[in-house]
Amino acid sequence: MEEIRDFKNCVENCSLLDLKSSGAFFTWANKQSRGDMVRSRIVKVMVNAEWGINLPASMVHYRSDGLFDHYPAIISWENGSQPKNKRVRYFNMWSMALDFKEKIKAGWWTDRKGTEMYELVRKLNKIKRTLQELNKDRFSKVELKADEAIQKFQKCHEKIQLDLYNIHLIAEETNLSQECKTLNVARENS
Repeated sequence: MEEIRDFKNCVENCSLLDLKSSGAFFTWANKQSRGDMVRSRIVKVMVNAEWGINLPASMVHYRSDGLFDHYPAIISWENGSQPKNKRVRYFNMWSMALDFKEKIKAGWWTDRKGTEMYELVRKLNKIKRTLQELNKDRFSKVELKADEAIQKFQKCHEKIQLDLYNIHLIAEETNLSQECKTLNVARENS
């Protein structure tokens, strides 16, 4: 494929990607009769990382073939139904997770090649998703969880007052005490 090598190099060097699309799959037809009809997907709309950051809801819609051999491509970049990207916020409590560093390292790794800016944006987006999952799995409703842990600890402590030598209650109290400390630190750092 010698004839498209320069084009492929250009796409790779500029870190271009296909814009999200909808509509017709084929974008060109030779307009011949049924037996000699040829259709192909030769029209593409490509964008760089900066476009993706600034216009995240953008997409291209390929309309069905009309009068011409190339199908019309309509690009839209504002869509009120899609939420705008939210800022990333960092909470110190996330670093309390035992596997926090490993998750961040895994999020930072990317196997895609492109410009430095493209790679940075890709890494930050992966880390953002990682932190959102961590927050959802372990730190959502931290206020409520901290209050519940304190109540469990107090009830356990009351039970121990009635049965001072119960080793199961003493072990439970120790675990609940640690859970209270951890959740209170998370509450303070949120």
